[in-house]
Amino acid sequence: MKRFIATIIFLLIAQPLVAADFLPVWNNTILPHEGGYSNNIHDPGNWTGGKEGVGRFLGTKYGIAASTYGTSLLREGLIIKHLTKDQARKIYERDYWLKYHFDKLKSQGIADELCDEAVNMGGAGAERLLTKVLIEIYWTGTPIPPIPAKFTPETIQWINDYTKERSNRVAFFNSIRIKRIKFYTDLVKRRPAMKQFFAGWIKRTVD
Repeated sequence: MKRFIATIIFLLIAQPLVAADFLPVWNNTILPHEGGYSNNIHDPGNWTGGKEGVGRFLGTKYGIAASTYGTSLLREGLIIKHLTKDQARKIYERDYWLKYHFDKLKSQGIADELCDEAVNMGGAGAERLLTKVLIEIYWTGTPIPPIPAKFTPETIQWINDYTKERSNRVAFFNSIRIKRIKFYTDLVKRRPAMKQFFAGWIKRTVD
């Protein structure tokens, strides 16, 4: 298994640099880990008000939560419970892949990793982790990276330029993944109740 995972990682980061595609991260990571329909009334994400008993109870499907999308989808005539996979995919592609310009990245592996981080911990959380990666690069000398990191076209172009060389691409990818694992580890240390999610987070990271 370890050899298989290592092979997949190598293929992702060593492949020729072309524009990344959303479908791999959607099919292989986001969709399998976001799950189907959730109707737990005690889950605040299943209520449009973001708190149990506040607003309308619409649930969560494919990670599309009532607290974030319930009201806006109703305006479009869509009910979360009846969302199709294709409808959910379009939402993720619009609000993460395209919003943060991951479609402009030339490395599929780096694009997949950053996109799933943004989905799992929010765009701001993913930017904070990327900032830590860029700080490491900063202390190596040149080139000077954009700090703090924001998912702007300029930052994406900087990543593309920096990762043209395979050695930089491999190091960049590994640094992102290691910091993501450390983030989950530190989170569980601070909030032991989150331990129940740790195995799933790690599996999601390496998928």
